[in-house]
Amino acid sequence: MRRRRGVALALLFAIGAAALPGCSSQSRPSTGHRVCNGQPAAVDVNAPQNATSPAAAPVAGGFYFGGFALHGAATQDNFVDSFDELATTACRTLNLAHVYLRWRYPFPTPAAETFAKQGDAVIVSWTGTDTIEMGSGSVDDTIRKTAREVAALDAPVFFEFRWEMDRPNLAGIVHGPTDYVAAWDRVRRIFAEVGTPNVSWVWCPTSAGFTSGRAQHFYPGDDQVDWICTDAYPDPYRPPAYQPLRHLLRPFLDWTRSHDKPLMVGEFGVPHSYSPAQRATWLKDARATFTQGRRIRAVAYFDADPPGNPPSMSYSLGSDPSVTAAMRDLAADPYFRPPGNS
Repeated sequence: MRRRRGVALALLFAIGAAALPGCSSQSRPSTGHRVCNGQPAAVDVNAPQNATSPAAAPVAGGFYFGGFALHGAATQDNFVDSFDELATTACRTLNLAHVYLRWRYPFPTPAAETFAKQGDAVIVSWTGTDTIEMGSGSVDDTIRKTAREVAALDAPVFFEFRWEMDRPNLAGIVHGPTDYVAAWDRVRRIFAEVGTPNVSWVWCPTSAGFTSGRAQHFYPGDDQVDWICTDAYPDPYRPPAYQPLRHLLRPFLDWTRSHDKPLMVGEFGVPHSYSPAQRATWLKDARATFTQGRRIRAVAYFDADPPGNPPSMSYSLGSDPSVTAAMRDLAADPYFRPPGNS
């Protein structure tokens, strides 16, 4: 996430579209499914879930498919409604909801609690604060409070401590790899002392950071990480140059071959600066990239247009038929079945 998108996204989580033709949604807590063109959606949310352990390794054959969505005002109700709209657009039940948490903000948020009640696993991207402070022990009480709050969420939590730490614009608070890793180790140790059996630890730099060689230096080590993740977007400063997802992820996938961990794409999105045909092709490439090698086990689409962002940094799927069809084809691939489904 580059600086401008990061600033705009901060506006979205500081506060803590209509259904498309042919795909209608029903309440997941009561029906446990979605209806698409009069047929059951691709995935049943009532499939067995690993609800009591953090799924540090995925259930055999299982896959988490979801995202972050916001269409309109940044309210808790709208986070939930927008997530349901994303499921309607994809024509499938989602089982992974992404939320963002600022330092010292209370958790669980109402949206996170709703996602948990609906049977979703939840990605919690936590900003933390200055890594030198966090590593020094001076803010342990706040870390401990957050750990207790995360443990209280009745859902598997994929916990991203200071995601995209490799972004140069975060150097003033992240400092460098040594300070970041020291903070990561202390946060994880405090979470273990509190007891957070629902938490998996997800390390998530940018895909651009793997390309430049910057991200790898922030790795806390195989013994400290459960999932290796990246956030992947076309470079917004190179429009309209087309950049397929397979090219964006190649350095990440190459580096992770030497680390025996499940892989996650915590954010991905295709910008509005591409034509509808290019956007559809990009999503088709995403489907092929995710399934090739069967190493990526969780993905989350970023279905939002952060306020003030140009088209090259706006990623809502919208209602173009070709884009919608490509997302539905991606979501319907048999590879993307949930954990516990055979």
